[in-house]
Amino acid sequence: FSLESAFLASCAMFEIVFSLPVTCSVWAVFFNQKIEFFQMLTIYMILGIGADDAFVLYDAWLQARFTDEIDVNDKGARFAWAYRRSFKAMVVTTATTCGSFLIGAASPLPQVRNFCIFAALVVFIDWVFCETFFASAIMVCDRFIHNPAKQKGTCLGPGCCCGCCRVIAATCCKVKYPPADAAPEKRWMEKFCEGKLFNCLNKCKILLIVVWLLLTALACVSAGVQLRTAEKTPPIGRENLDATRGIEILLKQFSLFGVPTTNIGWGLNKMEPVQEWGNTHDDDVARLDPAEIAKITTPAGQLE
Repeated sequence: FSLESAFLASCAMFEIVFSLPVTCSVWAVFFNQKIEFFQMLTIYMILGIGADDAFVLYDAWLQARFTDEIDVNDKGARFAWAYRRSFKAMVVTTATTCGSFLIGAASPLPQVRNFCIFAALVVFIDWVFCETFFASAIMVCDRFIHNPAKQKGTCLGPGCCCGCCRVIAATCCKVKYPPADAAPEKRWMEKFCEGKLFNCLNKCKILLIVVWLLLTALACVSAGVQLRTAEKTPPIGRENLDATRGIEILLKQFSLFGVPTTNIGWGLNKMEPVQEWGNTHDDDVARLDPAEIAKITTPAGQLE
């Protein structure tokens, strides 16, 4: 619908989906790693990221018709202008996305680490395909498929579903489209952004800056006043279950990593040494026994 070309839409979907098997090949051949199920979930992520890159490149190609920097009738100059304009935006977004995923490479969990590295590779390879394959598809479509003599609202003309949607709109809704030889017009979004939106932001720029600074300050004050440090670790399950309580005691009272510590206690009641259990070993309330305390003061008691 946005590309107004079945050919461009098919090429965009192909390069987006095909980036996944290419990444799998790189992952298996060069990294000598196995493909896991979680890595296949990146297809849902790359569908959105890849479509966004395709829209940015094609939108720059359309905007090149209205720039005064080049001759719009020169296809090469128009493509170079659009390519330079979109290249910077896609490089920044791709680099930030890949960098965000590569942070997960420091995770001690193998599945999380492999997923993050794999996702970064998928994003990078999709960007390479968009800058090469989809960019070439735009030129092929403009040279061999796009027919400038076809008017909008006619069968096989520009528009979604080979122009059928605009044919229905022109027939049923009496929508009038400009003739094929008319000068290209800016889209409604471009007119809105450079017109009403720009005028409103330019007129109220000082007020908007003050409002956002005030909201940021209020948010910082609210966070500083209301946020509190957790007094205990959140439970891993329902606290009334014996299994949950047992796991919590196991994790808090015993060391699972490094050298285990050994605690020696005396002077406690043999039958019930703990009067009240706490969240940690230091929070436990001991039940003291005077008779046991007295034993430690004698040599025989110390030997015992």
